Amino acid sequence: MGIERVGIDDAFLELGGHSILAVQIQARMSEIFPFSIELRSIFETGTVARLAEHLIAAGAGPRVDAGEVAKLLRKIQELSDEEVAQRLAARA
Repeated sequence: MGIERVGIDDAFLELGGHSILAVQIQARMSEIFPFSIELRSIFETGTVARLAEHLIAAGAGPRVDAGEVAKLLRKIQELSDEEVAQRLAARA
């Protein structure tokens, strides 16, 4: 989208979101969560905050704490490449 930072209440479509980007978001979420995310959910929720609420509700059925998944992903994203390499090497 060419935007450095997106706020949790920014509207996906107003920021220039489109169907191809929504498909990419859906694919990424499918890699992260063990339940399916419908493409229309991205458009219907419209913001990160509302999508998060939707994910939390969707995760309740299969007993997945979407909030905890998000926290772990944030911690992983904050790691430097060196830290990632060290942690992977420690597990090998």
